Amino acid sequence: SHHSLILYSSYSVAKHKFSTHVYFDLM
Repeated sequence: SHHSLILYSSYSVAKHKFSTHVYFDLM
């Protein structure tokens, strides 16, 4: 449904920001 699509995209954005944060933490 449309609702799960929004949920999935916000999850993807959050996951991307999190992995970017961890990546720069390791640098």
